[in-house]
Amino acid sequence: MKNLKNLLLEQEYAIYKGMVRVTFVDSSTVMEISDVIRAIKGVTIVNTAGNDEENNISMYDVKLRTNTKPMEAYNFVRRESLKSPLITKFEIGTKTIERV
Repeated sequence: MKNLKNLLLEQEYAIYKGMVRVTFVDSSTVMEISDVIRAIKGVTIVNTAGNDEENNISMYDVKLRTNTKPMEAYNFVRRESLKSPLITKFEIGTKTIERV
């Protein structure tokens, strides 16, 4: 059973940041894609790091809060993002993931 103090202090959680590259459909925008990612459980901040709207590709700096291993958390974000009809490809920059 979780200790109330630990729960309130969120001591069991860690914050990670990493880069992701997303390919999206023609009818979408970079801001709409960032909103999709931002709506996923655990994601705290999504910043646009760069984009190529001609080719429908954008890069994001994604911070998330998790109590699991960082790759598990980013894979969860990937799976949830790909459920959106706006996103066609989601790549995780595994070497960019670091604890904040």
